[in-house]
Amino acid sequence: MFIFIAFFLSFSLFADEFYLDYPNCRVRLDKKTMSLEKDLLSVLKDRLKMRKLDFKAMPPSNRIGMEQLYLELEKKMVGLGYYKKCQMKLTLFVTKNDYTNKKRDKKLFVKAIRRQYPRLTLEGKERCVLAIKDLFVHVPPCGRRPPKKRRLLNP
Repeated sequence: MFIFIAFFLSFSLFADEFYLDYPNCRVRLDKKTMSLEKDLLSVLKDRLKMRKLDFKAMPPSNRIGMEQLYLELEKKMVGLGYYKKCQMKLTLFVTKNDYTNKKRDKKLFVKAIRRQYPRLTLEGKERCVLAIKDLFVHVPPCGRRPPKKRRLLNP
């Protein structure tokens, strides 16, 4: 019981520390991400809006500016048999130069999830949609932390 209370208190103390503090909260989507199916791209855009991130497509020259955010979402269908697992990998980068370079740029966030269920269709779109939703559970929202409310001891 004591371990549960200690875990809960430690989580509540540090829960407001997970914010991306960037001035414009704009993230660019790379070409591989923009080439996903329309269903998956719409779920991705909805999840970005929920995390208070504004999104735009990557320009053809890959020049987005220094210390800007860009996102790469990879989709793979893996496994044997008719029903393949959907593996999604989300990587959030910060540029060090004016141009994007995935080898050189800093990775802010990397998460990969593999969904095997539900098995409704052979193509696995429902598994990939749920994998995107699962990924965004871990993505921190953008913006500044809300100020802590002061509580009066004796109101």
